[in-house]
Amino acid sequence: MGTNKESVNELVEKLALITDSLDNVYPESKKIIVLEMNQNDFNNAKFQFNNHNLVDRQFRVEISGVEFVFILDGLLNVSSSSL
Repeated sequence: MGTNKESVNELVEKLALITDSLDNVYPESKKIIVLEMNQNDFNNAKFQFNNHNLVDRQFRVEISGVEFVFILDGLLNVSSSSL
C-alpha cells in the first residue's frame, strides 16, 4: 500500500511540473491536456488514480488547475492534417 501511494505522489509531482510550466507560458488560459493511451498505460493510469471502473474508457484528473483527460487509444479521431 505504501509503494502505491508513493508512485501516485511521484506521478502527481511530475504532472504538477507540467502544469507549472504551462502556467508560466500561458498564465491566463484554461489548460486541458488530453492523453490518448494504449490499453496497458490507460489501465496503469486508472489504477494509480484509484479508478477501478472497468467500463470507463476515459477519466479526468485536475492538478493545479489543469485538467488532464486520459482516454483509451482510438477514442480521438484527429488526423495530423487537421492540427
